[in-house]
Amino acid sequence: MHPLQMLSGGYSSLRYGTFAPLLPLEKIHFLVTHQVPTIAIEHVYVWNNTSVVQDEVLAHRIGLVPLNVDPSYFEFKSDARDQATDRNTLVFKLDVTCTRKPKTTAVRGTKKAEPEPEEIYNHSIVTSGDLTWEPQGEQSELLASKPPRPTNEDIVLAKLRPGQEISMDLHAIKGVGKEHAKWSPVGQCLLHLSMMRRSQSC
Repeated sequence: MHPLQMLSGGYSSLRYGTFAPLLPLEKIHFLVTHQVPTIAIEHVYVWNNTSVVQDEVLAHRIGLVPLNVDPSYFEFKSDARDQATDRNTLVFKLDVTCTRKPKTTAVRGTKKAEPEPEEIYNHSIVTSGDLTWEPQGEQSELLASKPPRPTNEDIVLAKLRPGQEISMDLHAIKGVGKEHAKWSPVGQCLLHLSMMRRSQSC
């Protein structure tokens, strides 16, 4: 039996070392990417989307946003038609409208390049940080110490201009990577092989 030794680790990565043969390491790789449960957005209910991004494309982008949620608090849905409860479903909302910022007085005698959209528009860029969690049932108490949120809040989902808006309800459920890549808990799982030689005394 070859034990695993953690060499380094942090919030977003872990590094292990072992002297095990290649085959057991490939099994570990498979288990991590295919069998470890996580929470991901599965159902997207579009109420309004006047952005240039099509509903299906936007729903696919949102589904791939990694969520920082402890899956041990939730149960698997045995069937997609199962009723959503506070024990198997997390609800997020995406409600963003782009508006024009009040005009600022230009300084006379100064030249300025074309302003960036972020300088003249409110919510010109929709990011994963705009997803807001809507607690259901006992979730507000159960998850009070660590409210669900995207792991990375800077993922760009769409770009808007004044008059455009996005309004959606998002349901996240528990799953594993063998069903869809969005439930895989890792973006990369690499194997680094080191060749070691044993010295022989004459």
